Amino acid sequence: MANFTLHSSTKEAISDIGFGILISREDLANDIWTAAGANLFTISGGNIVVTFFQQEVATIALGAEAVVPIFTHTVAAPYTVAAQDFSVAPVAAMTNAAIGETLTVVGTALNTAALHQTVVPVSLIAMAARLIFKPGIISVASAVAATLTATTVITRMFYYPMDTGVNVVAS
Repeated sequence: MANFTLHSSTKEAISDIGFGILISREDLANDIWTAAGANLFTISGGNIVVTFFQQEVATIALGAEAVVPIFTHTVAAPYTVAAQDFSVAPVAAMTNAAIGETLTVVGTALNTAALHQTVVPVSLIAMAARLIFKPGIISVASAVAATLTATTVITRMFYYPMDTGVNVVAS
């Protein structure tokens, strides 16, 4: 079989077909994993279907604090403003998480514990069901705050727009 290289635009097109559109952001853990929380993504213009949602420790391992991230979606007008946790804290807290460890939304039901994966070379996709989000804001909070100021976390979300004019941006 001949070796060949796909152009980046072809790779992106294949990714869009398989998982959906990727939006990601990188934040300091102590800015987003706090009791007050932080907004991650803003959805406007219609509904989206989320096919994959994950956070990964990108630089410098977390300290000994037992970080327990909870993901929430808050809808905006014209809907009755309300918040819904779509993934609760992982069964095992993110204590001393190493670079590459992940936290993946499982999606088997609302408020299902996120999957904390400590095996760095390979991660499970783990998203059993797709989630539909109305326009609003996706956020994260943690009852136990991250304290290391140099730890960064990458948040990745793959989605498909359900309506024309959908826009998803990092908040």
